[in-house]
Amino acid sequence: MSSKVLFGAVLAAGVVAATPGARAQDTGLLGLAAVVTEGLGQALGEASQGGSSVFVTAAGKVRLPTPLSGSYFVNVEGKADSAVEAARLRDQRMVDARRVASQFGVDMELGDSAFRREVDLAAQQAETQRINAEVQADRRAHPGEPLPPRPVREPKKVFVARTGVRFRAPDASRLPAFLDALTSAGIDIEGAGLASRPMNFLTTTQEVLGFGAVEKIDPAIWDQASQAAIQAARRQAGILAAAAGRRVGEVRQIMMLSRAVSGGEASVTVAVRFAYAP
Repeated sequence: MSSKVLFGAVLAAGVVAATPGARAQDTGLLGLAAVVTEGLGQALGEASQGGSSVFVTAAGKVRLPTPLSGSYFVNVEGKADSAVEAARLRDQRMVDARRVASQFGVDMELGDSAFRREVDLAAQQAETQRINAEVQADRRAHPGEPLPPRPVREPKKVFVARTGVRFRAPDASRLPAFLDALTSAGIDIEGAGLASRPMNFLTTTQEVLGFGAVEKIDPAIWDQASQAAIQAARRQAGILAAAAGRRVGEVRQIMMLSRAVSGGEASVTVAVRFAYAP
């Protein structure tokens, strides 16, 4: 590969907004924004200098040798303004988790425990909605007039007490009821590391306290998926170049956007800039 090729990796973590994994996803969104900004900035720079290239994204997928299943991982949490209250809420959920595990005859293994000070995502979302409503009201009241700047407020933070837990999956016939019971106990399995769960586009393997990364993927699988992604990117760039009456040349830049596991497949998504051939 040419020495001009720059390889940068941006691995994003998180699952769904307003879940334990959502805080990690914020970082992932910033990472994706950095990739997009980088690509746009370089495209504008090349255009101003008379350069020419094509910038594409593509995914490569490889079937996993065996399905990821058998255990359910979750960080049992308690959130509150005080650390004492956060620990009390977490401990109550741990009692409920043990009760559910006993009810369904499921082995429950404890990992590590930790405290963190984190942004209150629910409060932050409510504040954003309030500000948006005020801005819309101001625009209706003063159409066409510039709106005054609004002060930037520090986001509210809360204490989060976490303990990593692994549940051995019950019999398949009892699994739906088991998951319902955990949810009813206030244990958020949506943001949990389910060993059989699909992973969202901007996520990577989730860390559960005391158990490390939930999905254990052979590095060779990621390598194969990466190679497939680059091949797919070249095919896509070739189609676009041909439509413009050009041919694809060397790779100028490769940026990794994400790794994901879904539907029994490992997927790598990349953003690649190709030069046009002379």
